Amino acid sequence: MSKFYFSTFILIILSFSVQSQNQDFELHSQFNGAYDFTAIGNTLNLAENGFGVPCEILTESSADLNLDPSQNVEAAYLFWSGSGTGAGNLTIDLNGEPITSEETYNITIDVFGNQLDFFGAFTEITSIVQDTGNDTYTVSDFDLNDVISGFCASGLNYGGWAIIIVYEDDSLGANQVNIYKGFEFVGNSNQTTSILLGNLNVVETTGAKIGFLAWEGDEFIAVNETLQLNGVILSDPPLNPANNMFNSTNTYTNSNEFWNMDLDFLDISDVIEVGDTEATITMTSGQDGVFLHHVATSISSELPDATVEVTDLLGEEVCDNRSLNVSVTVFNENATATLPNNVPVSFFVIDENENEVFLLTEFTTQELEIDESETLITNIIIPIDIPLNSQLIVRVNSDEFGDNPIDESNLENNEFIYELSLLISPESILTQDLIQCANLEDSFFDLNDAIDEATDDEISFHLSQEDAEENDNPIENPTDYNPTELLETIFVRRFDGNCFAVSEFEIESLIPPQINEPEIFSECDFSEEQLGFTEFDLSTKIDEITDGNLDYEVEFFTTQADAEDLTIENGLASPYTNENAFSQTLFVRVTDVTNNCVSFTELELEINLLPVIAQSQDIPPLEACDDDENGVQTLDLTSQQEFILNDLEESDHQI
Repeated sequence: MSKFYFSTFILIILSFSVQSQNQDFELHSQFNGAYDFTAIGNTLNLAENGFGVPCEILTESSADLNLDPSQNVEAAYLFWSGSGTGAGNLTIDLNGEPITSEETYNITIDVFGNQLDFFGAFTEITSIVQDTGNDTYTVSDFDLNDVISGFCASGLNYGGWAIIIVYEDDSLGANQVNIYKGFEFVGNSNQTTSILLGNLNVVETTGAKIGFLAWEGDEFIAVNETLQLNGVILSDPPLNPANNMFNSTNTYTNSNEFWNMDLDFLDISDVIEVGDTEATITMTSGQDGVFLHHVATSISSELPDATVEVTDLLGEEVCDNRSLNVSVTVFNENATATLPNNVPVSFFVIDENENEVFLLTEFTTQELEIDESETLITNIIIPIDIPLNSQLIVRVNSDEFGDNPIDESNLENNEFIYELSLLISPESILTQDLIQCANLEDSFFDLNDAIDEATDDEISFHLSQEDAEENDNPIENPTDYNPTELLETIFVRRFDGNCFAVSEFEIESLIPPQINEPEIFSECDFSEEQLGFTEFDLSTKIDEITDGNLDYEVEFFTTQADAEDLTIENGLASPYTNENAFSQTLFVRVTDVTNNCVSFTELELEINLLPVIAQSQDIPPLEACDDDENGVQTLDLTSQQEFILNDLEESDHQI
């Protein structure tokens, strides 16, 4: 909380309360080995905020990085914070290059009924600092001038930035460096807040230190203002006295004019103990408002750090296969000690209810020095009730029940999740047999007519099971396929983009009746009442049409349409009297009763009139003399023809 001064220097205590939740601290990154941390940064405040101070603020400031030649940048993180919501200031410039916040925090405080907002921003800038190295770092385009007017009256106007650098130095011992981040607030109405720092491994206390970045602290307000670790109040006078920890100082540069921000580190070798795996930071303030943005720890540590990765998975690409050969690699990279052998590696999958299902546990077979690895290959069977799309979870240094038999520096990085995607063949396409009556040379099938279901999958037709399975020799024109055999089996391949299924159906060409076209059926008209009509015994033509095949059924119809309409089962009755005078065409349907195939032909009916000849009384008698008087005489009958024919053409008649 900032101060107000009257000319008599009487302190006025403001009342405020936190309206928004603090942003819980979390471990962002951990480094095990010859590592340590340092920090640079600067404030934008021209002076400590408070009464009588101009309501002005800088838009840029600079700081120098001076690492030793043996110190190599491993990671770097940029933090910045100020009054307001951060709108317009979540992208700032670092050495002229725009940097946008990866993670932003906000807290709202009620001050005498006024809602005042504050923000914190964070972005990793490792590559930038590695490329730039030792140099002057300038943050610009960080403009709070339009914001702080609502904050100066209460002395809560501030802005600044800091870069936390993790470096490696071979001259260092084995350390564990942890970087935590969040946004926690304490003040007169929220006088205590605690932060749990997990993932510690204390094997040696010598040289242990803690660093922090805090905002808005004031040098002249010291009301129960402490930073505690495991209940012990930390201090480092004269810069950081026990009762005024947040007092605008920078331990890295030994500055006490770091207006309204603190960038400090403290020795904690007498506070932590060997074997500690966590520690609790407690901030207190009876008046001054303080925002904690970053915490770093550096503690001597000699422990392995087991991690695991699925490096290969064989069998996942095989359809309908749940037997997988998994290759996993166990690493000991971010470590300060050897990883012993016989470390468990356990495999799990997720079922349809999001529950873990244990599969098996393998064990490493050799010790792994720092930066060494070992690859294990094992077979796992995915249970049939596990969904096709699931997760394969591999955990190193973990058994079936989650116990960790090996002490290591970080138990939070022991898991690897592989997105499992099994393949299953589609259902075989539903088909029906195709049958048609046609001679082979005239038999053409649309093979798609055999498919009984709609599908968007790729369909192809083949003449053998092997071709279908191998997707070889597909039938090129399945819509107009001419078979070479009367009965053929067609294989259908259904492919969904990953897997296939094969089904089959038969196509059969039934030979239609082999028939003859009959001769004209002629009959004479013996009727004296209506010329040109007579009866025809149609059955007399059947043998001529069928060659006497008893499997053929012959029917006669008056129209082609009736003959081709197979629902009309009965043809004309015989004997049949023609409907048209003198001639008529009948249409013949021949059915092979063994296969119900039909053939068609036509029968021409012809009606002939009887010739008109002379009456007997009009024919002169034929006379001859019996010269030998024996009563026998040879007569020439043809001599009477002209009288009988009655002027008809002789060529049309025979006597």
